[in-house]
Order: sequence, then C-alpha cells, then structure tokens
Amino acid sequence: MSSSQIRCFRHTATVVALEIENTLCQVAAVVEKESANANASHHKSGKDLDGKAAEVRERRTILAEYLKEIVDG
Repeated sequence: MSSSQIRCFRHTATVVALEIENTLCQVAAVVEKESANANASHHKSGKDLDGKAAEVRERRTILAEYLKEIVDG
C-alpha cells in the first residue's frame, strides 16, 4: 500500500502503520514495567512469581518480534 500511486492509499497505509507501531510500543512499555516488577519481587517470593516472570518474558519476546517486523518491513 505504501508504494501505491494513489495518494490517499499511501496516507492511510502510513497512518495505520504508525498507529500499530505506537500501540505496540505502549504495550511493550507496560510489559517492561511488569518485567521489572516481577524481577524485583522475585527475590521476595519464588513460586508464584516464577510463572508470572515466564509469562512476561514470553510476551516481551512476542512484542519484540512484532516490532521488528514493523520496523524492518
């Protein structure tokens, strides 16, 4: 779409891509905060937070892949 000769399609494709990237960055910020909290709390209690930390790591990996796809095309 971004290589379309029709200007309105290029504009719309750019707006949509920027909105998706912006939203993914916001979600990534929340996940990073959760990760920091899980790591800080990990030292206090173990088993319950181990599952939470693993879940947060998995979400970080998925988000990094999504952002890499958008940035790299």
